[in-house]
Amino acid sequence: MNAEAKTEAVVSRAVLALVVILALVAMLREPCRGEDKRPNVVLIISDDHSYPEYGWMGHPHIKTPVIDKLATEGLTFQRGYVTNSVCGPSLTTMLTGLYVHQHRRTTNHGGVDKTMLGLFMKCPRMPAIHGEAGYVSYQGGKFWQGRSANAGFTEGENGARKVGRETMQPIYDFIDRAQEQQEPFFVWYAPYIPHSPHTPPQKHLDAYSHITDAEPKHLAKYAMISWLDETCGQLLDHLQRRGLRENTLIMYIVDNGVGVKGGRGGKSKAYEGGVRTPVIIHWPDHVRPKMDETTPVSAVDVAPTILSVCGIEPPAEMAGINLLDADAVARREAVFSAEFGGLKRDPHDPAMNCLSRTCFRNEWKLILRRDGSAELYDVLADVLEKNNLAATRPDLVAQMTRLTNKWWSVEKNTP
Repeated sequence: MNAEAKTEAVVSRAVLALVVILALVAMLREPCRGEDKRPNVVLIISDDHSYPEYGWMGHPHIKTPVIDKLATEGLTFQRGYVTNSVCGPSLTTMLTGLYVHQHRRTTNHGGVDKTMLGLFMKCPRMPAIHGEAGYVSYQGGKFWQGRSANAGFTEGENGARKVGRETMQPIYDFIDRAQEQQEPFFVWYAPYIPHSPHTPPQKHLDAYSHITDAEPKHLAKYAMISWLDETCGQLLDHLQRRGLRENTLIMYIVDNGVGVKGGRGGKSKAYEGGVRTPVIIHWPDHVRPKMDETTPVSAVDVAPTILSVCGIEPPAEMAGINLLDADAVARREAVFSAEFGGLKRDPHDPAMNCLSRTCFRNEWKLILRRDGSAELYDVLADVLEKNNLAATRPDLVAQMTRLTNKWWSVEKNTP
C-alpha cells in the first residue's frame, strides 16, 4: 500500500471513530424513549362486591374465571381491608395512600364538594406522582374527585362512568396511544359493576337461570359479577394482543362490600361484609404466586405498592407499605379502618363524624364504638362475627386500643 492509500485509510478510520463517538454522545444526551422498560400498571377496582363472591373463594354459584386466575397465579391477600366501607372515602384512600381521617373525605355526601376537593388537592395523589415520573395515566369508572385532572390523570372519563358498563374502547385507545408513543402507563379501571342497577347482559343472566334456590335479585347480582369478570378478561386480552402483558402489573381490589350471608352489617358498616376485600397482585415472572389467608393488609397499601413497582419512591406521608416487601408486611403491627356517619359535617374535623374505629391485628379485630363500647372478634375462627370476646379478653382490648389511639392521633397529612 502506497503512502497516499495509507493516509486515506487512517482518515477513514478516524472519521468512522468520530461518527461512533458522536452517536454515543447523542444517545447519552437523548435516551431512546423506546428503551423505557418501566412496568405498566392496571388497577382494577370492583364496586359493591363482597369478599366471598368469587369462584376461587368457594362461592357455590358465582363464576369468575378471569379473577380466579389472577388470584391463584398472583400474590393474593384474602384479608385485605378498605379504610371505610363506602366508595368515596375508600377510593380516595387508594388515590392518596392515606387513611380517611388524613385525606378527610369521610362521606359520599356532597359529591365534588369544594372544601373536600380542596383538601384532596393538597394530598399526595398517585396519578400526579406518576405524571411527574413520566407516566401517562387514564381514569375510567368511579372516581369522586370531579375532573380526572384533579388527581393528575392525563386522560379520563371525568365522572361519566361509562367504561365497563357501556364500552371498553376508551381504555383500549389510551393503551394503544401510550404504546405508540412509547410511554409507560397507569390505568385506573373502577367500573360501576357489580353495583346496582343490576342490568347485566342477558347471556350472563342465562348462565344462572338453572339455579332454583336463589332469589332473582341474587341471580342478577351473580350475573353482574360475571360481567365484571368478562370485562377484566377483555382488558387483559387487549394487553396480550399488544404484547404488553409481560411488562404490566395487574392489581385488584374492591371499594367496599355489601354484606355476606349469615354475617353482620354490610355496606358502610365496620363488619367483615363491608370492609373486607381480596387484594391481588399479578405479574408473571416478577411476583411469586402466594395465597395468604391470614395476614391483614389494607387499601392504604395500594398507592405505595404501585409507586414502588414503578421505581418511584412513595411520599413519606403515605401511610401504607409496599406489599411486595415481605419484610415490611411481616413487621407491621396492625391495619385500621373507620366508620363515619352519612352527614358531611366539618371535613376539617373527621372525629365529629366518626362512629367507630377498627383495628386488625393477626386474627383479632377490635371495633371501638363512639359510645365507648368495644367488640373483639377472632375473625379467623369466627368470620361471621357472632362471638364478641371483648369481656373475656380485656388484655387484648387494652393493647389494641392503644394501637388504635396511636394510629388515630398520627396525621401525617394535615391539609
